[in-house]
Amino acid sequence: MKKLLFLSFIICALSLTVFSCKHSSVSDKFVQKAIQENKSYPLKLNDSIIVDSTHFDVHSNTLSYFFTVLSDLDNEQLFKDNYDLMKAALKAGMENSPYMKPYLDAHCTIRYVYYSGRTRKKIEEFAFN
Repeated sequence: MKKLLFLSFIICALSLTVFSCKHSSVSDKFVQKAIQENKSYPLKLNDSIIVDSTHFDVHSNTLSYFFTVLSDLDNEQLFKDNYDLMKAALKAGMENSPYMKPYLDAHCTIRYVYYSGRTRKKIEEFAFN
């Protein structure tokens, strides 16, 4: 009985080690991908939105995108009034994006953080688990 219990413990420990290595490997890839993407930022998407940077936090398993909004979008009240609509649109885009699939498969939290081009203050943040 003791041998069976010990064998079970060893199998569990090995399984956790393999899972941890795999998770670390995936996380490392996400960190490297963010570093590579940041080489092409800032990137102006249109007259109202600039992608400033991205970051992958290994400890929280979170991918964050940081944006600056300009002109008509640089309006905190606009984000507050349309929060649900904006969040639904971001979620739909994220869920239908082949680019986001590895992050979703890895159960990452995805954050979109918007800053004012005028004041540099955070206007809004959307997070998805």
